[in-house]
Amino acid sequence: MAGCALLLAAFALVVFALFLIQDRALAVRGSWVNTVVVEKSQTRSNSACTVRLADGRVVASPMGGCRAADSVRLFVNPEG
Repeated sequence: MAGCALLLAAFALVVFALFLIQDRALAVRGSWVNTVVVEKSQTRSNSACTVRLADGRVVASPMGGCRAADSVRLFVNPEG
């Protein structure tokens, strides 16, 4: 029983470390920006929106979760 708990703890530690590595890699590549929702489209199964960045650029991509939002916080990679 103790071996199983140790194995489970080791697995959880590895998963946690992988998330930390991913977060650090993203932090090096981009930054969080606040955007304004300029257009929303909604189907029965999902929603999408078009947003305007602070510099005036409009970003239209299939991002969901903006059904009732007027602003969305996005992680932007300047390299695309």
